[in-house]
Amino acid sequence: MKPIETVYRGCRFRSRLEARWAVFLEALNAKWSYEKEGFDLSGTWYLPDFWVEDWNAWIEVKGKAPSPEEARRCDLLARSSGKVVLLLAGDPWTENDVNEYDVTLFGHRDREWNGTRGWEFGEGRRCTDEIWLVSDCYGAFTLRAVPQDPDDKPPLTGSFAETISDALARARGARFEHGEAGGR
Repeated sequence: MKPIETVYRGCRFRSRLEARWAVFLEALNAKWSYEKEGFDLSGTWYLPDFWVEDWNAWIEVKGKAPSPEEARRCDLLARSSGKVVLLLAGDPWTENDVNEYDVTLFGHRDREWNGTRGWEFGEGRRCTDEIWLVSDCYGAFTLRAVPQDPDDKPPLTGSFAETISDALARARGARFEHGEAGGR
């Protein structure tokens, strides 16, 4: 199917999927820009979908599992920009507590994590504004740290992460048909 251009918050997205991820970011109060800056990656022009300022990360959105070439470009972007790149595949929601999305991570300081899949969004136990990436295999790290007293408890994920669940629900509920602007 051909993607449908969609307008949300004054941005013209190349697809409804990108617009739904923008709704997700907006619901998390993330400071994002759409197609902010392009890069020359070894002779290939690349324009990542989102820059999330307070996560210091680039985001690329795909409808299905990324091809090896799409993953390679995200790895090159992480290396050339020195920033984390999140490759989001699928729809921003959960079904029966199972994510319909997958996150592949590039550019993390722990090099063995680069190119790993299966990450999901989480939130801090003490502060819901603290946003994490969590993996059953690799642990967790914060995308948006919030200054607070440290504790050794892992972040909340799945249906226990109310802020994340709400953001996913808003993204799923966004309607763009017939000139609507993404509201519920």
